[in-house]
Amino acid sequence: MNNEDTNIRLTQKIHTFLNGELSAEEQDLFWEEMFENPEIYEKVRFEASLRKVLRQKQAAPYDNNQSDNIVSDVVAETTPIFNMRSYQHWVIAVAAVLILVIGINLLKVSSPTDPATRVALLEDLHLIQEIDVFELQTIDATRSTDVDPDPLTELFDKSLLSVFSQETEEALTLYQEIIDAFPEDPRTSKAHFNTGILYYNENLFEDAINSFVKAAELTDDEALVEKSWWFKANAELLKEDFEMARYSMFIVYGMNGVFKQEAFRQLRILDAYLGLTSFEDIAPEEINP
Repeated sequence: MNNEDTNIRLTQKIHTFLNGELSAEEQDLFWEEMFENPEIYEKVRFEASLRKVLRQKQAAPYDNNQSDNIVSDVVAETTPIFNMRSYQHWVIAVAAVLILVIGINLLKVSSPTDPATRVALLEDLHLIQEIDVFELQTIDATRSTDVDPDPLTELFDKSLLSVFSQETEEALTLYQEIIDAFPEDPRTSKAHFNTGILYYNENLFEDAINSFVKAAELTDDEALVEKSWWFKANAELLKEDFEMARYSMFIVYGMNGVFKQEAFRQLRILDAYLGLTSFEDIAPEEINP
């Protein structure tokens, strides 16, 4: 079982535990698992704190900005529990999922934007029709005749040459060769990322999304993680999967990186389109700064 499957199963188990859906025996076994693995215990406490914040917001008068405030509220609530830097991606992802799944009703407005305006809003989205090939990642390596060549670097160099020679299929084949031969090498995340760009530019958005997800999972480079989620969100926009695009944009916004401002702009438009806020409540400069 890979890390993604393990994390999904753990998240599901935490949900069922906090929802009171485990039997007494299953609860006892899960408590034993938490005692043996403090990281699991901390994640349970985090999600419990997040649910508490959501309940408080549900009881409070509606605030147009509450979806943007939830993560910051949770950070304040859970600071004594976590080294937040270590759990940054878990915090953002779980917050986004619960906002979409658990908190979606509390964010609905009583008078959502009318249908005609909602459709017109999509015209204000900034859509990236094609990703510049200069966004492709390269491998930092010393290339010298005095040392044995690095097979991964050699394949990567060949793949880039293929891209700039407009031999996309050859480049995709080489990236897949890297992925198959070096699955544990962190640099393989760049092969996934570049594959995502090539698929994106071929309008194969589902394949692009899967590649960007893999790139984000395999790297500790925060800039690459952010860029992977950013292009994933844009692929979802072009697929017209607006709820998932909002989820991905929310994660990008929560990373507080170079795409934060544009992610916020896209989020506001998607919020109005999905009926999470009224178009009239959005300041014009938020859409056209």
